[in-house]
Amino acid sequence: MKSFKAGIVVVVALVMAALGFMSCSSNSANLVSITVTPTDPVYASGAQFTATGTFSDGLILNYTSEVIWSSSNPAVATVGMTAGTAGYVTVLSAGTTTITAIEPYNNFTSSSLLTIVTPSTITITPENPVMAGRKLSYSAQKAH
Repeated sequence: MKSFKAGIVVVVALVMAALGFMSCSSNSANLVSITVTPTDPVYASGAQFTATGTFSDGLILNYTSEVIWSSSNPAVATVGMTAGTAGYVTVLSAGTTTITAIEPYNNFTSSSLLTIVTPSTITITPENPVMAGRKLSYSAQKAH
């Protein structure tokens, strides 16, 4: 009978410890907003967007992998949603698109207007200058 009582004491102790742990680790703060950054950027190539969650107690956490990302104009740019690509924008053409993050549990939304410009190229001539003992001069042309 002695081992039976000891077993009950151990189980009660474990349950009380678990309840104590849960009450110590519970957080009464609630998510109050999601913010997407950068805000309204202009890029010529891909970009990384970040979603941050702000809680009622002032805590700010990275929510980039926790939100659902979308692009309003997938012909201009798409945005990754899988681990390792969340928030990363792949540019497809010049134009504008709204990058949106939606936090699915509380339905908080934040957006940023992304403008993609046509990249400029610079051509340097001559391409492979090799002239012993002479000062080289270059001309550059900017392509639009």
